[in-house]
Amino acid sequence: MLPRCDVVIATRNRAKALERCLGGLAAQTHRDVHVVVVDDKSDESPRPVIDRFGELDIELVELPEPSGPAAARNAGVERAQTDYVVFVDDDILPDRRFIEVHLATVTADDASGPIVSFGPFVQPADWENPTPWNLWEARQAKKEADALMRGELKPTWRQFHTGNNCMPVSAFRAVGGFNPEFKRAEDDELALRLRDHGCVFRFTPDAIAWHYSYRTLEAWLAIPRAYAYYDVQLDRLHPHVKHLRDRKRGLARRKAPMRAVRRLAARGPLHRPAVAGAVGAARVLYRLGLVEPAMGALSVAYDLSYVNSLLEHDPEGVARSGS
Repeated sequence: MLPRCDVVIATRNRAKALERCLGGLAAQTHRDVHVVVVDDKSDESPRPVIDRFGELDIELVELPEPSGPAAARNAGVERAQTDYVVFVDDDILPDRRFIEVHLATVTADDASGPIVSFGPFVQPADWENPTPWNLWEARQAKKEADALMRGELKPTWRQFHTGNNCMPVSAFRAVGGFNPEFKRAEDDELALRLRDHGCVFRFTPDAIAWHYSYRTLEAWLAIPRAYAYYDVQLDRLHPHVKHLRDRKRGLARRKAPMRAVRRLAARGPLHRPAVAGAVGAARVLYRLGLVEPAMGALSVAYDLSYVNSLLEHDPEGVARSGS
């Protein structure tokens, strides 16, 4: 028999998305859960949404000021009542067996340490009119999940994502929870400490998170810049992993045309026009139904934004890497 668990959802100004997520939890095959919704100072309280789900055991924690997803999730685990916690993003619809399969994975007794389970983010069939950049993000998630399914990638801390995972509460607390200084890549930094604690990572393909992402273009363009900054911070905090070295090696392995564009426009006066031009081209191509070229143009915009930010925060290291 599977145990009772806690489900932590950090949310901010996403009432409709939160309602869909809670609806998915109400339809789970395993419903013996304590749900902790942590509101990161939304403009309006999500209490009216939560009150529609009287069949769920839900506790609302309202933070006094916006603190970021790491701090919000930490606040949720502080209210944990059980031995296992599931982290769910507010913009996903958990599949009906989501909790069941996560718990079956983490309660197995065939590992050398505490088990951390993570599942795939999947594009829903009824996801209406995704923007090209939201579709690009969904395709990147699918690419990684497919590689894990085929065994081309082994499940490690590097594939861990906070919107779809489960772990023992004791392991989370033993490593100190999320680092609230990380406003992006907080999952990478936590997963690294879990790895060093002796945790074993398992990919659970049936723990499907149907991802309804509605990110603005500005928010999407901010992601690679933030990842570059926090990659540098993670590397400085945990130098034994050589995280930034591996990131730079990955950049150096990109296809020759991408590297050529990077050399011309990753920095200097051409950077902003190049990113804007790549995004503009992607929009036109997408409207014409040329999805693959549109995705390629967005990959250029993402790469240029990431490398430009990396040059700002680690200029000597990037120069030495040859990327």
